[in-house]
Amino acid sequence: LKPTYKVSNKYLIWNDYAVIKLSNLFESLENIGLVRKFDCTLRIWFNTGTVNAAIGAPDSTAPGYSIIPGNNTFTNTCPLMINYLNANNAGGGIPATTAFITAGLHIAKSPTTSYGVVNFNGIASSSLPA
Repeated sequence: LKPTYKVSNKYLIWNDYAVIKLSNLFESLENIGLVRKFDCTLRIWFNTGTVNAAIGAPDSTAPGYSIIPGNNTFTNTCPLMINYLNANNAGGGIPATTAFITAGLHIAKSPTTSYGVVNFNGIASSSLPA
């Protein structure tokens, strides 16, 4: 499947897909060959969550971003980077009414909750729910 991008009700939604071969995770599975009645459980933990960055001086060439621990639901480090283009490159910078930028990294679908002023309930779901 191709990665997709769309804008829906002021939400920017990216869908990316990854196929991970088990032999890439475990070299032994690549060398095991064909077996009968192979039964195993594979548990993989992904660092998913939501981050809410407060914007200071949004309508300037040097806006400030700040993230307090209470505005970050990732269990470890935040795997997302929120960058900006200055006003000359972005054609005007960040609109003056922007107070927060909320971003999330989710698998299959977004959570059924609100975070900050963003309602994630049903705004994005993947065509591959498994």
